[in-house]
Amino acid sequence: MEPIQLPKAQVDKAVTVLLNLHVKKQNEKIDIVDVPNKLDLQFNFKKVPLAKNKRIKISLPNSIHYDTREVCLFVKDLDRKSREYEVTVRHFQQLLDSKGISKISKIVPVKALRTDYSPFDAKKSLAKAYDLFLADERIVGLLPGILGKAFFSKKCNHPVQVNMNAKDLKTELENAINNTHCILAGRGSSSMVTVAHTDLTQEQIVENVIAAASKVSQSIQGGPKNIKNFYIKSTDTTAIPLYISLDSGEDVELPLFKRAHAEEYIDDVTTVEEGKVKVCANGAIQVVDDSGKPIRNLKRSHEDDEERQSTKKKRKAKQKSKSAKS
Repeated sequence: MEPIQLPKAQVDKAVTVLLNLHVKKQNEKIDIVDVPNKLDLQFNFKKVPLAKNKRIKISLPNSIHYDTREVCLFVKDLDRKSREYEVTVRHFQQLLDSKGISKISKIVPVKALRTDYSPFDAKKSLAKAYDLFLADERIVGLLPGILGKAFFSKKCNHPVQVNMNAKDLKTELENAINNTHCILAGRGSSSMVTVAHTDLTQEQIVENVIAAASKVSQSIQGGPKNIKNFYIKSTDTTAIPLYISLDSGEDVELPLFKRAHAEEYIDDVTTVEEGKVKVCANGAIQVVDDSGKPIRNLKRSHEDDEERQSTKKKRKAKQKSKSAKS
């Protein structure tokens, strides 16, 4: 089925109303920091998609990046055994500089997340400090457990996955920074995606809205038939309607949802000296060697063996004493 193509004239009228409302709101308050107001495309489903936390990448005709936008990049540790992570920061900063990438404001290795940002308040402050978060695809699976709900609750700023080993790294990162993405939580009938900001021209905003609506309607479960409505809004205005479907949605068919298999991760743990800890897809935890093979028989010290033998003898003596009394 063809994706929804919003009429340009209709979108233009809605954007005109929205920008007028925005100017009126801005005249009523004084902003110390000159930051453009983001514009969101809001949409509702007729039937809630079954997929959980599905990410839709949306390519926009006009970049939504602006000069004062703060971008943070989460990267993999170069040496997971070392407590010093500044070497990792310098390595990736040099890599970005060599590729002519200047839009990254902060580089944060996994080690720093586990130490400097371990408390919940520190994670919450980090989440508010930056407008966009990128994450090396090699560590994306670790981040929900490290960052928690400060980053991964419904309205939080989910990190965008990037390939730091890409041949054209500059294009890889700029695509993530300049474009947008939408996360369908699968828990409600409404969702939203940032598609523009008030520093763009009206023509650019209209083009981005039309492109985003087309991509969303094409990518959701149930297709365009499952879109109930589209609205455009800013953070300080009401939602302006763009599209409304009067169909009941009874003919919307959702595909069977198959849960994605969890991946396995291997990492160092300070309490394990003889190997690494492997978290299996079924939740089981194993101690493995450097090649990933389970270490089934860990060496026991002589003192541990003596302590076990002593405890065993005491238990047997106690049982004999009870038997004799009875």
